Parts: sequence; C-alpha cells; structure tokens
Amino acid sequence: MNYNIIPLLGSAEAAAEHENKEAWRAFSSRTTKNPFLKEFLRIREDNRCAWCNRTYPLHGFQVHHIDYDHECYYGKMIEIPNPTEKRPGRTSKIADCESCHRDRPDLFNDCAKRLTTVHNSCNRTIEIVRGKLNDGTLLRR
Repeated sequence: MNYNIIPLLGSAEAAAEHENKEAWRAFSSRTTKNPFLKEFLRIREDNRCAWCNRTYPLHGFQVHHIDYDHECYYGKMIEIPNPTEKRPGRTSKIADCESCHRDRPDLFNDCAKRLTTVHNSCNRTIEIVRGKLNDGTLLRR
C-alpha cells in the first residue's frame, strides 16, 4: 500500500482553508470529471492503481487527490454531457484541462502532480486509512 498518496488535508479541511472559492472547487471536484485529464492520468499511471499497484480495467478507476490544497489557476470551464434518466439533456460544468494542457502546461502539470488513479474500492480503503491516521489509531509511515 502506498501511504504517500493519502492526502494530509481532506476535502472538507481544504475547503475551509480555501473558503470554498470557485477556483478550489474547479480543482477539487470538477477536474475529476474531465475526460481528457482522466485519460492523461490513466496513461501516465500505465493503468495501475497508485494504492495497490495492480492494473485496472479501462474504466475501472477513478481520479484520486493526493493533495486537495490547490486551486485551478487556468480558470476556463467547459460543459460536458452528464445525462440522467430524468434529465437526458443534462450537462456539467468542468475545468477545461485539455486547453490548459495545450496553453499552459506549467499550470496543467501543477494540477496533474496532485492527482493519480486508483481502483474504486482502493479509494474507499484510502479514506478509511486516512481516518485512522487522523484519529491516531494508525501511525503514518
């Protein structure tokens, strides 16, 4: 298990520090939905979970924050389809990571280094371990 990917600050703590600014929300929750960024991270991580180091199927992973203490400085947003059964035309506003990668690779890399990919089940395990580290029932290595 790779304890280095457990964020020191959780999203709630980081939100409080960033006063829940739009730029922080763009990084903390909207980058994880960006298809370009997800594919970039999947390729960078070679289809391996950063927690258990096992491979995952093509769509069997999620984006995991190593560090929530960051903001999206590029600032441009795009809308992507996010349909539901009741709202088939629904869209979501997300950070425009693809344009950032092209126009400001320095900003893109600063975001990407704070993110990795993990199995869905490993992400739940990381949250459990993080809780035990925070309450003192487990010591950080």
